[in-house]
Amino acid sequence: MLFIFIIFYRASNLRRLRLFHCDEVSDKVFTDSVKKFSLLEELDISFKNLSKTSIEVIGLSCPLLKSLNLDRSKSNFYYNALSVLGNRRMPRLRHLLFSGLELGHDGLLAVLDGCPLLESLDLRKCIIPRLSQNLERRCRQKITDLKFPKYFFDDDLDVDDAYVLMNFQGLDN
Repeated sequence: MLFIFIIFYRASNLRRLRLFHCDEVSDKVFTDSVKKFSLLEELDISFKNLSKTSIEVIGLSCPLLKSLNLDRSKSNFYYNALSVLGNRRMPRLRHLLFSGLELGHDGLLAVLDGCPLLESLDLRKCIIPRLSQNLERRCRQKITDLKFPKYFFDDDLDVDDAYVLMNFQGLDN
């Protein structure tokens, strides 16, 4: 744990950060620390207990971010990606990987609109409803490296039910 504090305290010039299974790092410590990473270009995080506020702080505090890998697939619940992105823009983001998020049509539109330079989008471990032909076409035209989940879910399927189905069918592996 002390090692994490040292990294956060001394790393204001950090360009790339990868943190995996840091469940002992509190959400407050992470949020306070990420505010110091204004030069960060790549962020790869796997936190079981990372809050939506922490993700919003990433968007606000890291304007140079080009790559974001957010893995919440080991969590007990899924975030709605729209609530994560909200009205936040990540204008320099080129690569985005979400795991453990529910991504509806509005969330996908928020990604497309908020990340104008996006080249790579990996949503294989997300809960996504069936896409309209227009939305799928827009995604394929805009993003050169696009990875959707193996299965899409009906709009009326409850997120908890979709999560159970994904685990039962081995889709989150």
